[in-house]
Amino acid sequence: MAKGEFSVRLKVMVLAPCAATQSQMLTGVLKSEFRMDAEHGNAFAFGSSPAQPNAEQLKELQKAGQLEQTGVDHAIATKDGRANIELDVPRQGIVLVRLREE
Repeated sequence: MAKGEFSVRLKVMVLAPCAATQSQMLTGVLKSEFRMDAEHGNAFAFGSSPAQPNAEQLKELQKAGQLEQTGVDHAIATKDGRANIELDVPRQGIVLVRLREE
């Protein structure tokens, strides 16, 4: 973990849609991770900041301000219907974790 980062541990209950019983819990999920911080999706790092951006600059600026997927989707095993996820999050950064059925 780099200086200024926070370690985050998530324990997530993972149920199949409308699961009513223990037997309907998912045994694994696909995890996607999206970030916005100084290195990912950072519109402030966009080279110049023209007062009136042209169409191309506006398109680039909007792209720079989007959440950026980091890494590829990968499978996470679950145990007793729970997925354990550990993340390092930099100061003033946000992370969106998407879990879905394999």
